[in-house]
Formats: sequence, C-alpha cells, structure tokens
Amino acid sequence: MKAPKELARLLGASKASVKPADLARAARDFAGNDLGRALCVVRPADTEDVRKTVLWARKAKTALTPMGALSSFWAATRAAGRVALDLRGLSRLLSVDALEGVAHAQAGMSVAAFDAALSKKGLTLAAAPDGFGDATLGSLAANDTVAGLGQFAAPATSQLVGLTVVLGTGEILRTGASSVLGLPAFALQGVPDPTGLFLASEGSLGIVTELLLRASPRPKRSALVLRRPSSSKDFARLAAAARALRGTPGIDRFLVESWVTMRPDEARVELAGPDDEALRAAARRVAAAFKAEGLPEPEPAGSGKSRWQERPLGKESWKGVSLQVPHANAGRVYDLWVTRLRGRVAGVASPEGFLRTYLNAYGCASLFGWSFPAGEAAAASSAEVERGLRTLLGPLGIPYRAGTVWRAALDGRLDPVYAGTLRSVKTLFDPDGILNPGVGVVDAALRRGTK
Repeated sequence: MKAPKELARLLGASKASVKPADLARAARDFAGNDLGRALCVVRPADTEDVRKTVLWARKAKTALTPMGALSSFWAATRAAGRVALDLRGLSRLLSVDALEGVAHAQAGMSVAAFDAALSKKGLTLAAAPDGFGDATLGSLAANDTVAGLGQFAAPATSQLVGLTVVLGTGEILRTGASSVLGLPAFALQGVPDPTGLFLASEGSLGIVTELLLRASPRPKRSALVLRRPSSSKDFARLAAAARALRGTPGIDRFLVESWVTMRPDEARVELAGPDDEALRAAARRVAAAFKAEGLPEPEPAGSGKSRWQERPLGKESWKGVSLQVPHANAGRVYDLWVTRLRGRVAGVASPEGFLRTYLNAYGCASLFGWSFPAGEAAAASSAEVERGLRTLLGPLGIPYRAGTVWRAALDGRLDPVYAGTLRSVKTLFDPDGILNPGVGVVDAALRRGTK
C-alpha cells in the first residue's frame, strides 16, 4: 500500500497513520455507523498540510474524506478506500479582535475550546453545531447547522465572516469581502463573496481549514425548570410565552428545551441578557403564562454554569430525525409524537425513544431519536421506522441536516438551474472528483445531472 508511505514522506511520519486505533476511529461515528476502512489517516496541522495532501491525491487519483469529531448520528460521510483527513489537528485559535467582534480559528478546534477562549475576552459564540461542545468549528460551515441546545441565538450562517478553503485543485481560496482587500475581517459586503458556496457542501467542494467567526458579547444567563407540558395545548402555551419575550428590553436571547421521555417531568427555559432584574422578570412571566406552581427559583444570572452538556455514550446503534418547523407547528409536532410516533418507535428503541423540542428566537427544532440493539433485524426495523417518521413529519417542516434524510428530501426537487450551478462549481473546484464523493447535496445534483 503506497498511500501511507508516500504521505508520511510528504508530511512527516507523525501525520500519516495506519495504526489500528486510528483506522478504527475513522471507521465508526458516534452513532456506530460503519464508515468503512480508510487507506490511512492523515492528521494535518495547517492549511499547507491539507494543500499538499490534496495535490498528492490528485496525482494518485485517490479520494479524500475530511473528518471532524464524527459526532453525528446520520452517517453523513464514508471512509472506505479513501484517505481520511482527521482535521482535529487544526486546533489553534489564531486571533481575536474584541473590538470588531471577530475571531479567527482553525477548523478542527472544538466549539467548547473556542468558546472558552472567547470567554476570556468577554465574548461567546452565539450558536454551535450541538449542545455538547465537542463538534469542530469546521462543521458550522461544512454541515451548515446548529442543533438542539446549540440553537440558542442565531443560525450558523449568521456567524460566518469568511473561510480559508483548499479546493480540489490544490488552490487555496480565502473568502469574505474584507479578506479580498487584505483588511481585518469586518463584513461580508463590497464584492461578490463565495462563502455561501461551501455551506452544507460537506467537504465536496473544498476542505475548510480556517474560519472567521462573528463573536457576540457574553451575556448573563438565567434558567427556569418547569413541569413537563402534558398536552399540545400546554406546549403551545409555553411556546407563546417564549415568543412573547422577543424584543423585550434586557433579554438578548431565549431557549425552551423540553424532553418528552428521557426527562419526562421537566421543561427548561433558559434566558440570556445583560440585566439581572429583566431576566428574573422574564422568567416570572413565562412561569405565570405556563400556569406553573411550586417552581424552584431561577438559577442566578451569570452563575458561570457551563453551557455544554456531557455527551451520552454507549449508544451503539443510534438513529434520529431532526425537524425544523415554524413556531406555529410546535404544538402539532408534540401532539403527533404523543398520539402516534412514540408507539412506532417503541418497537425498536430502548426504552422507547424520545422527542426533544427546542424553541428559540428564530425557529423551532424537534429531534426524534432512538437507540436499538445490534443486529440486522433491528437495523432493518429501525430504518423502516425512520422512513415512516419522514412520511408523517415531512408536511410539518424540513428534515434538516439528517444526512441521508436531507438528501432524500432534496433529490429530484432542486431547481434545474440551481442543480446545474452546483455541477458547474463542482467541476471548477474539484475537477478530478476526489473530495468526499457520493456525499451531500452536491452529490444529489451530480446524480440528477446524469439521468
């Protein structure tokens, strides 16, 4: 096998590995999805290492798969017969401009580490790929998503000021209008900017190695734990109370989190803003609107409690469908779970799966998840459940960033001009087709073009 030896000579022996532990890590994600056996694992330290690897791959006609924390549960990538680029070695914070509120970091840095570094300057990241903090910053662009507790104040796209991307040609593209002018990052305006082309491209148009991200002032926080909503009307009342906080002076952002089965007695309301009294008053308003009784006191604003949760481990077989819906549909999703979907999931899940719902200032996200025992029969049953949930949930919202679910929803529905544009960009940026082939929305557009 030439790949490991050639890459070791090119990059250094410590950066190319065929060690069983490294290959095993690249072959399986958080959910236990089998991604296949890679030819070798490369762990670059900077953009130049990635560029060298891409140029080698073009010459060797070998596909590359960029990988971050592999924390998804939707099998959004694959490694079989490819060189796996473990981008976690790109883990440095390069600069922070507190005055402009912009930070420059490498793509493999975890969002928790990035947020901790920002906190020393009184700043924070307004949204993250998840609520656990172990996902990498690069996934904000490559997957274009924030989910669950990461969906706090803003979509991923609103935070991206610019990117450094290695194209499939080996060229390095720096996006963001201010970077074109050689100025410090400050805006995405002034000249046409290609940043958006790479959002949700999942490494198929270029490998993101650095990001310029908008950082926000770190607010104080207050949290209120309520009893679980017992009906869709109950849930709708909670949603209305949360929506009423939008635009309230002293409240910068809010999040409502509700578990249906895993923590069946709780709904959590988290508020953030610069003013303690405003936070306390808002918490009282939510509690009163929800008709909650005997509630504990809200957590002290600015208590310093970490925003990151501990990621649950040990779920060998995991499935999930994420749904983004308008606030008006939140009650319908909740009611549908209670009346129909929970029973369907119970056939494969341990103990019965869950619905976790998040309301925030700009949208509503519902995550349907379940684990199931290993075995072909259980996997087939789980896949059948997933198809059924997509059919029932589809009319209520978009099954966003659920990997194959997302591609299935888009395939055949892309506007022909849009799909043609993606094919043209793919040809321009990756003429040899070596960047993560067979993955993502771009792949859907390419396949439609061949029919």
